[in-house]
Amino acid sequence: MKRALGAIGMTLAVIGIVISAATIIGIWIGRGAVNSELAAIVTGLDGRLQRVDVALDALTGRLETAQGRVDQASATATQLGSGAAADGPVVMPCESRPTGWSTSTPTCANRSSALARASWMHGMCSTG
Repeated sequence: MKRALGAIGMTLAVIGIVISAATIIGIWIGRGAVNSELAAIVTGLDGRLQRVDVALDALTGRLETAQGRVDQASATATQLGSGAAADGPVVMPCESRPTGWSTSTPTCANRSSALARASWMHGMCSTG
């Protein structure tokens, strides 16, 4: 009985060693394939990251241009807003005139200055 249990134990030990050796060999062989796959994945990611960097640079340039335009429009609006009382009447489109304005309010069509004619050409009227 002891001999049979010893033989079974030895057989299981040999099977364990063979399985361990096969696992080590499989890992060693598979390592190369895994490395090449990982290298391909990393290369693909690098290419995508470079495209993202280019797109972000373009976006940054567009945002800077837009910010410059907004700053310019803001400065112009501030300048126009602060100088409206000193520069003269507020100008608005003829179609935007509120109902009930008197007919004596000058319109672009009946003003004689060159500025009024230019304003009339752009569809603008004086409120004043």
